[in-house]
Amino acid sequence: MKKALNTALSLLKKFGFWLATLLSAIVYLFIINPLYFIVRILSKVFILIIDGFRLLISVIKNKGKSAPLVELSKTFSSIRNFLVMLSIKRRYKGHNKFLRNFDNKVMGSRTSLLYVEIFTFVLLLLFFAPFALIIVNATKTANQIIADPLEVGTLETFWKNIMSIVTTTSQAGSRMRYWESFFNSIIITSGSLLTIGVFSAMAAWVLVRTKKKYSKIIFLLFLSGMVIPFQVVMLPLVRLLEVITTNLNLGMKDTYHGVILVYIGFGSPLSVFMFHGFIKSIPMDIEEAAIIDGCSRSQLFFRIIIPILKPIFVTLLVLNGLWIWNDYLLPSLVIGITGEVRTLPLAVANLAGAYVRQWDLLLTSVLLAAIPVIILFLFAQRFIIKGMTSGAIK
Repeated sequence: MKKALNTALSLLKKFGFWLATLLSAIVYLFIINPLYFIVRILSKVFILIIDGFRLLISVIKNKGKSAPLVELSKTFSSIRNFLVMLSIKRRYKGHNKFLRNFDNKVMGSRTSLLYVEIFTFVLLLLFFAPFALIIVNATKTANQIIADPLEVGTLETFWKNIMSIVTTTSQAGSRMRYWESFFNSIIITSGSLLTIGVFSAMAAWVLVRTKKKYSKIIFLLFLSGMVIPFQVVMLPLVRLLEVITTNLNLGMKDTYHGVILVYIGFGSPLSVFMFHGFIKSIPMDIEEAAIIDGCSRSQLFFRIIIPILKPIFVTLLVLNGLWIWNDYLLPSLVIGITGEVRTLPLAVANLAGAYVRQWDLLLTSVLLAAIPVIILFLFAQRFIIKGMTSGAIK
């Protein structure tokens, strides 16, 4: 308890100003502003009630004037003026653009939208919290992490942890083989993404443009691949790869092409489904004009269709890239944790010992493994929503 209190006091000293600002904003947005909204609504309700009483008093006064009714009418008028003052919106009328926008959001009709934005930001902080803990603890030694997981370390320690991971001269670097694992992940991910994207686009294009019954049956077979869980087929898959490696001598175990072929099989159903919906929105007139101009089928696909498919192509690139880069189960089955072709997730798992875990090096390796996909997502995020919604109305 004493340790938690000291930690809270140290955080308060470090972030006192920002914490007070945040608490003030929360109090205003979620307590004062809603209360003010309720007061305005109640004021308008009471104004309507008072107007009704004033109308009744005026009718009674017309039949016969009464001094008490006159005094009561004056009292109602005073109360009504006060309620009108409470119900009026105090709006900013200056020339500052930032204050005008803030006033429109807080005091205008878009208050509910502001609450949604605040709620979304809070969710962002909650989802980002584990990654922030990884960054913070990667800047400390193992003993410092155990002593105080929330304390921020130093850049010098962070650099030492990185060098211990990326250099093969250290014990952790020789166990993880970071650069070898990194390039293995690059080869497997890029090869899988390229083959999944091109082959799935070809299949979807042919299935959309072929108006036959068997094309619908083939499309349904592709969709069935999305229904079957991976856990159902993983053991038969491993046994099949072992049989092919033993009998046909094709080397499907612990090889690049073996993992890539398995990823093609599991990544194609979703890709074909999304390409299929997108290609439906492409007018047939474009393809007919290209054929009239002398394009062959291959030229039509690679010069006309593929450029049009860029948004959905990049969307699938990001979705499948995140899956393949971070996947642990499938490579561990096809390659093995101690195999020669080791991906980054397998290398990180190999770094974690059975009894002793070097949390500083382990968290640093997790951070280094996550950085490439974060960069990919940041560069390609503008295509994701466009690709996911394109062709949705068809």
